[in-house]
Amino acid sequence: MSQKKKRNKKYELPKNLNPALFNKRVEELNKKIERNKILSDQNYSALQNFVILLINFASHDIKNAVLNMEGVLSNANPEDISLDDIERMQLCMKNIRSTLTDFKNLGEKNIVESFELSKLIKSLELLHRPRINSENISYDVNWNDVSKELIINQNFHLILQLLNNIMLNSVWALENIIQKKIKLDIYQIGNNISFFLSDNGIGIPIQNKEKVFDTYFTTKVGGSGLGLSHVSTILDEINGKILISETENDYNTTFNMIFPIQNETLDINN
Repeated sequence: MSQKKKRNKKYELPKNLNPALFNKRVEELNKKIERNKILSDQNYSALQNFVILLINFASHDIKNAVLNMEGVLSNANPEDISLDDIERMQLCMKNIRSTLTDFKNLGEKNIVESFELSKLIKSLELLHRPRINSENISYDVNWNDVSKELIINQNFHLILQLLNNIMLNSVWALENIIQKKIKLDIYQIGNNISFFLSDNGIGIPIQNKEKVFDTYFTTKVGGSGLGLSHVSTILDEINGKILISETENDYNTTFNMIFPIQNETLDINN
């Protein structure tokens, strides 16, 4: 009986408590709760946006690999598929598996591996060889005193995806050009490797040069606006950069991709 009376006893404020101060404290706590709720909502919204972008990036990489394989299959009969075609499709499948693995292991550190620079350039050319040949694109690689055996310590498939995105952009820009040309210049600048990819395509209007790396910005019909944005975002994460450089001779657009050879801090002033 005494416990029941104790439970039903009306709560009374301590006699020495100032009601005004108590109300002020309650008001401050309510404001704090509201602020925490707003921060929680903002964090959740940011997480949602991050997941959406991540899914879009992964989907974009897979889409590129699938498009490359479709290019082989659409231009070949079963009886005349070459070893190069098979090797190209195998490389695309490796890219798909690598993207899916990276997506699965989001919390793990980026996997760095050692590979020769020539392997990277050969893989890039292999991915685009059918379209280069079918569209009569003049494709030149200039090594500029850089050793083909130079060892790069980065994520091979990630770097290949970035170069592939830039190449896809150049190939698209050549769609209505009669004499199509793409040139890849390779330089070693201190501890950095630098790629200049040039094409004589339609070019980039001045008003768009500051927008081409923005997520979802595109001038392509049916484009996603993720290709160059993806390149810029990933290069930022490995202390690299992508820039639009000055063009020369008959080339209208040049993208310069720079990143550390040994996964070290970028120094573009070397």
